[in-house]
Amino acid sequence: MDGGWLGLRSLRHRAGQSVLIALLSMTAIAACAAGPMYQRAVEQAAIRSQLSHTGTAERGLTILASSPGEVRSYLPTGAQRELFATPVTGFETDVSVRAPHSDFDAIAAGRDDICPQLRITEGRCPAAGLEVLVSSSSARALKVGVGDRLQLTGRGGSAAYEIGAVRVVGLYQPFDPATDYWFDRAYSTPGGVVHEPRGDIPDLLHSDALLLSPAGISAFEAARRSATAGSSTPFRYFADLPVPANRVGIDGSRRLLQAIDAITARIDAAHPAGDPNRGSVRSKLVPLLQQADAGRRESRVIIPTLAIQLALVVLVVLGLVVAVGVEQRRPELALARLRGQSKRAAAGPYLGEIAVLVGGTLVPGLLLAWLGCRLLCWWWLPAGVVPEWRWPVLLAGGAVAVVELALAVLLARRAAAQPIGQLLRTVAPGTAGRGVGMAEIALAVAAVAGVTVALTGDRDSALSQVTPSLIAILTGLLLGRLALWAARRAGNRALWRGRLVLAVAGLQAARRPGFRRVLILVCVAVALLVSSVDQWQVSAVNRAARAGAEVGAAVVLDVNAPTAARLRSGVADADPSG
Repeated sequence: MDGGWLGLRSLRHRAGQSVLIALLSMTAIAACAAGPMYQRAVEQAAIRSQLSHTGTAERGLTILASSPGEVRSYLPTGAQRELFATPVTGFETDVSVRAPHSDFDAIAAGRDDICPQLRITEGRCPAAGLEVLVSSSSARALKVGVGDRLQLTGRGGSAAYEIGAVRVVGLYQPFDPATDYWFDRAYSTPGGVVHEPRGDIPDLLHSDALLLSPAGISAFEAARRSATAGSSTPFRYFADLPVPANRVGIDGSRRLLQAIDAITARIDAAHPAGDPNRGSVRSKLVPLLQQADAGRRESRVIIPTLAIQLALVVLVVLGLVVAVGVEQRRPELALARLRGQSKRAAAGPYLGEIAVLVGGTLVPGLLLAWLGCRLLCWWWLPAGVVPEWRWPVLLAGGAVAVVELALAVLLARRAAAQPIGQLLRTVAPGTAGRGVGMAEIALAVAAVAGVTVALTGDRDSALSQVTPSLIAILTGLLLGRLALWAARRAGNRALWRGRLVLAVAGLQAARRPGFRRVLILVCVAVALLVSSVDQWQVSAVNRAARAGAEVGAAVVLDVNAPTAARLRSGVADADPSG
């Protein structure tokens, strides 16, 4: 108890050193805890960025079936339902239209709650049976107005069949299909009609979609059944399930893949392979998530490796400071030994100081890691990505704290175990040796191996990432030996010339083991700084080069056109100058 109280009072006695140890401990904990925390945030950002930069239909899911009830039976349920926005069910069928002043082809389409999604420019929404909406642009081009009757012929299956007459009850304004509701379905165009050349056959005239209400879908189905007498030419029923990019993370991506597998399993259970009425799932989520996973694998190596290197540098500095503190307490250790205390008890007061400092900086270090990652997420990552408190973060911070305590225990007990006469010396005797030389050889071999791997093998491996640090440590060891030799030689020459101040400085530097350690530390810190800046600059150049190779233009628009003629028409309307 008295030793612990004495240790606490000594923190105030050596306030400057205590503050320095606390700052270094907090920085080491923050550096190591920030690795898994920021790496997790980067993984989340990789998935969300991949999904947010794709079209609504590409990152969504479409279920196709032969009836509305069957489509609804395949929809996700339970927890998997939370990954998707509100599903929109509907149908499509190709029709030939005979209007009062023109004949043309079109798509008759219907969707849930379609009227609130449209801007009606004239007339009203369909309320019953065979009533349709025509786009205002198609109405102008084809001379169709509200109240006109259109004779429809279905073109699904092997033969055409009569649907009957429908009445135009309203005109809708062309809309942007790139929304969760329309799901990139291009039902309208600014021009309203497209001419599709068919060789020797006269050009076919396509109009915007004829939009129906749910009652119209039922009327179309009844007309088809009556006209085809049970023929297997069903309409295309579907359900569009948008996936909001901000809802999907690492766990959500796994659940998305599980949801797709579950829907496919329900379809397999309902229809055997080869059944013409068998439903299907259409989605590009799997390749999108696989592409995002490639970036996640790289971040799992690069970010933790950089964080661990930074933490090790700080731990080395902390070790130097702790070693200095142990050196200052050599007389205290000798006095405790003379009073009959054991080696463990003699080192107890100093270890109590370190335990208080490390324990007091654990929570601030974790908070500092969170704050740093929060700023990085705000600066670099997409909106909505925030650091997460997970067990690897707490484990990393706790592991650094344990390493700090173990380092202090090792240094303090090693010093307390020395003979009392040696403890009373102001400068510990230099111990050279063989172990340092073996360590330098091992580092040289590791540095050569890292360079070889970086030049000929996997440049994203952990060994390639730590190669700059290995080279820096080896350089620091060699420079340290050279500096000790130069300091000793300069001190001896200054002593012979009578320059006492320079001689004492040179000889003291040659005797102090910390002199060489500081040189190694400076080399490693500079190498980490230069390596990080180089990686930053190279990654910026690589991103620009990859964007130019993959995209090839400043702006790229993804379009979904039913025919090549419509695509050409859309490009001409968007860029008349070519």
